[in-house]
Amino acid sequence: MNEPVELATARWMIATSTGTLIDPDTDARVLQQRIIWALLHCDTERLAVPRAALLYRAVSDVLYSSIDQLILSRSHLSRVLRRFEAAMLRWRWDRDELRHPIRWEISSEREVQDILWIILRSVFDDVKDEETLPKVGHSSYRADFGLPQLGILIEAKYAYKGADFKEIERQVMVDAVGYLNKTDVYKEIVVFIYDHSSSVERHDLTRQALMGVSGITDVVIVSRPGMLPAEIPRSARTPRKRASASPL
Repeated sequence: MNEPVELATARWMIATSTGTLIDPDTDARVLQQRIIWALLHCDTERLAVPRAALLYRAVSDVLYSSIDQLILSRSHLSRVLRRFEAAMLRWRWDRDELRHPIRWEISSEREVQDILWIILRSVFDDVKDEETLPKVGHSSYRADFGLPQLGILIEAKYAYKGADFKEIERQVMVDAVGYLNKTDVYKEIVVFIYDHSSSVERHDLTRQALMGVSGITDVVIVSRPGMLPAEIPRSARTPRKRASASPL
């Protein structure tokens, strides 16, 4: 099909269908491009009103979605994640003298993932929690979050103490190879590290090391809020078991 109204009709049929008629990550973009291209070479004055209305609706939808994709980019994601520390100004940690103090602990990687989910889901409609990726050899991989429209995986880490940064670097370097090895959807990885120990002197070295890994396009490292205690209960020191790189 090359006629703009026919292309617009095809797009409307796909959008209203309950089945899977095309690959949304590839064919949909191609169809959008063809609609715009056909419109540029079409004499719209000769179209009947219903056909013109259908074409107008298709072009409007394509332009709105394109603008949205331009705004919600990796740079936008990075800015959102870097606002984490500023947003913690309202994190709840009541004083001891209150009758029923409320305290939101961040004692493991799991709590960091919970906070990130709230942040990401409020901005990105397509965020996927614990995105399962294709196997590589005998190993299975699962990233913390995926943004398929942007082609970005987000990996969250928790540093209990300064010495943990060395192990975090090793884990991320190993996982990065498997994460992007056999997927056509994801092309980039953004790493988010929550530093409970506030070892800010280690942040730059870790960021430089991870930014040198192929596929990693940004590393965001934040420190715990000052109102949270520096010590972590012993029971909270065991990280949550992960499914990444697990041999069968």
